[in-house]
Amino acid sequence: MAGEKEEKKLYYHGLKEQKKIDVSKLKYLSLLLSVIGVAVLLVVAQGAQAPLMKVSDVTGSYMMNYAVVRLSGTVASVPYVSESGGKLSLTFTIDDGTGQMDVRVYSPLADEMIEKGVIPFPGDNVTAEVQLRVRETYTYAMLQYLEGLKFNGKLYSENPPTVKELTENMSNTYVAVHGIVTEFSNVSSGYLLTVDTGVAPVTVLIPRVLLIKNNVSVKVGGDTVYAPGVVYLYKGTSPEIVVRSLGQFNVTPIESSPLVSLAEASGYVGMVMSVQGNLMGISYESGRYVLTLTDGTNYLDVLVPREVLADLNPFEVGSGSIIKAVGKMGDDGRLVGAYLKALKPVKTEFLPVGGVLTPDMKGTVVAVKANVEEVQKVGSNLKLVVSDGTGKVDVFIPSATLRELSNETLTGLKEGLGVEVAGYLDEYRGSPEIVVYTGAGG
Repeated sequence: MAGEKEEKKLYYHGLKEQKKIDVSKLKYLSLLLSVIGVAVLLVVAQGAQAPLMKVSDVTGSYMMNYAVVRLSGTVASVPYVSESGGKLSLTFTIDDGTGQMDVRVYSPLADEMIEKGVIPFPGDNVTAEVQLRVRETYTYAMLQYLEGLKFNGKLYSENPPTVKELTENMSNTYVAVHGIVTEFSNVSSGYLLTVDTGVAPVTVLIPRVLLIKNNVSVKVGGDTVYAPGVVYLYKGTSPEIVVRSLGQFNVTPIESSPLVSLAEASGYVGMVMSVQGNLMGISYESGRYVLTLTDGTNYLDVLVPREVLADLNPFEVGSGSIIKAVGKMGDDGRLVGAYLKALKPVKTEFLPVGGVLTPDMKGTVVAVKANVEEVQKVGSNLKLVVSDGTGKVDVFIPSATLRELSNETLTGLKEGLGVEVAGYLDEYRGSPEIVVYTGAGG
């Protein structure tokens, strides 16, 4: 026993007795250090940029499938939006000079982009961090977070120049147009308008991406619009203005157009106005019809497309009717009209052909009852020769009017058929000719 005590003293000689260490605490410390390390790595990873690649280098490369890269270039398409199952998707195209690639954005990110107005438009220069999807014949990219889209330059102006017509060399410029809406259609890409500036028709697109959260109401044939936007070449050749902000787009309803006297109208070039006067005559000029109005002393010509003139039934609205016309005063002192209304119509009386329908009546609205003697196709138009026993007269029916006639009516147009026709009297090769400008006139 004494030997054991001695050995114990020798073993602990000069040492103090140590406390026991709790090893379980080391595990928690190790776990904490691991979490901090991962967090640091994530911060560093998020701060690092994905490689900037060219479209030509990644297109069709299966090695790049699901790779995260950056693409930088000019937006080359109108943003296209679609809804499926209550979810939105947005697509735009980037062109970096080596090729083009579609960038897709899905809900809820697409909703956020629309809500915040962060939408790329043609002509914008952007850099997008995207994830690639490489398919057999198609490679596209997906934007996965809003901060991954950077605008290097936007095609926009608070005070864009106002133009009266568009040309191809205006592509990727920011301009505005002011005029009367003469056509309107709801297409897959949005609302398509034709705006008459008094010089030329200008096509304006309100893209559907702007209509998801907003409503736009435009009446054809009278409403005036101010539409600024990006000039985009549809199918690479047809220039149109793509509205990028409804905050700049403005509609002036036809009801708001001030009434101006015929005597003063020509003095307000560029002004949208309404005028009233007696209908003196109708003629045709370079794709549009010309109505001459008078107040007994002053005269004013109103230029309108056939679609607008067709609202006046020639049987019910004859020469002498008081007409209201709304439009924009042109540089040549003529009103470019987009809306007509008969305030006090004068019914057109049927006249005998022989000795009455003479060249000095050119332009007046006339109506006859006669029998068809001849039916002749002239290109896409139709020409009739009719006779009432007192004489013969040619009747010209333009192709646009033909499209308004029923198949039953067209099939029945044969020799010997009795007809009633109304239109304005013109002269062709020295002989009177009735021009039927609306399906209601035949």
